[in-house]
Amino acid sequence: MVSIKFVASSLFLASSALAHFRIVYPGERNATNWDTQTTGPCGGANRVVEPRFLFKPEGSPLELTQHHSLSIGQVRFCPGEDCNTQEDFSVILLDSFEQTGAGNFCVPALSIPYKTGTNGTIQVTYTGLGEVAGEYDNMYNCLDITVSDEGASFSGQCFNSSSSVISPIKLDSNVISNATNITVLDSYFSSTKSVAATASASSSSRDMAGMDMSGMDMSGMSGHSMTSSKAASATSSASNTSSTSVAGAAAITVGWTGAVALVFAALA
Repeated sequence: MVSIKFVASSLFLASSALAHFRIVYPGERNATNWDTQTTGPCGGANRVVEPRFLFKPEGSPLELTQHHSLSIGQVRFCPGEDCNTQEDFSVILLDSFEQTGAGNFCVPALSIPYKTGTNGTIQVTYTGLGEVAGEYDNMYNCLDITVSDEGASFSGQCFNSSSSVISPIKLDSNVISNATNITVLDSYFSSTKSVAATASASSSSRDMAGMDMSGMDMSGMSGHSMTSSKAASATSSASNTSSTSVAGAAAITVGWTGAVALVFAALA
């Protein structure tokens, strides 16, 4: 069995100019039409592509590549011939994960919990930083498969980029109750941006606190400047509150049926 090492990632955020991802292996419905990739459930490509790829029930390789500095992903499945709405993709094959840094993510054995002969569609969703700072995009792509013992086993078809870090994400169980996958990704992505922003403000406040002010002329400072100082202090307090909230988030067990199984520990 091939193992994947998940490393804790930082919450540093930077803007990205490329809002796309690809299903490099074994293939995808939408390989070129970037303009519609933000349209669910399959990036604007809503017709089945034949021939279908063969996937072993115990798992065949899947390789993703994306171009964002930070993104949240998930892989779902719709059994059957008609997979036209987001609600049709009700089976989670790979639960939510954070990908820090652009690059490739290899799943050596993405198992399909259905009997051989079953047709269906795999959906990959990413929520990633958009072209405008502070905004993000929901992106979709799909591939059509048949569950078959003739599907590929892992033999080096994909790899993990050294530039990317993959981490299971941690969400409060109340957040994910009765939520769609995109709602979950939006909620978590928004929370990471908020925590990163307050942490940055807190760091700036601590830097100011350590400055030697004895040689500075304070006579020209306005009341507005003093108010800004109080605001920085309030932001630092908010940061501590946010950190406590995230640290208490409940762990989620991610089911990679068969070959891969992960259990998340709570944030340290």
